[in-house]
Amino acid sequence: MRTFWSFLAKIFIVVAVVQAWFVYDLYQKNQALTTANSALTSQLQAAEAALNETNQRVAALEKQSLEGMLQETNKAVISGWETLLDTVRDELEKAKDAIPSLLGETEPDESSTAEQGPSPSEQQAPAADPKSAPEFAPSVEGERT
Repeated sequence: MRTFWSFLAKIFIVVAVVQAWFVYDLYQKNQALTTANSALTSQLQAAEAALNETNQRVAALEKQSLEGMLQETNKAVISGWETLLDTVRDELEKAKDAIPSLLGETEPDESSTAEQGPSPSEQQAPAADPKSAPEFAPSVEGERT
């Protein structure tokens, strides 16, 4: 029986050595995976920080871009309105300057009218008196005029 127990002890020792080797191998793999996990976690945090910074920059650029476009558009609109108002002002000045000359042609002073007589526009053909105009009656058949 001694051989049986010695054989069983040898098998137990071999199993214990194999089991210890598996435990050591798993420990080594665990350490490698923990190191890789730590490295990946730090890379992920750095990538998230870079992404947040990039998102903030994009938001700032969009705001600046939108504000810039609005400011340029406002400047263009204001410049257009100023040009339009200047043109209208010039045309009003021209019309204002032309009014006296137009009034001078259509409505002369009363003193010059008395000396010259009636203006050609005031000289109209005498109105026809409806009673003095000959009447034309329709002829009736059978009647002789």
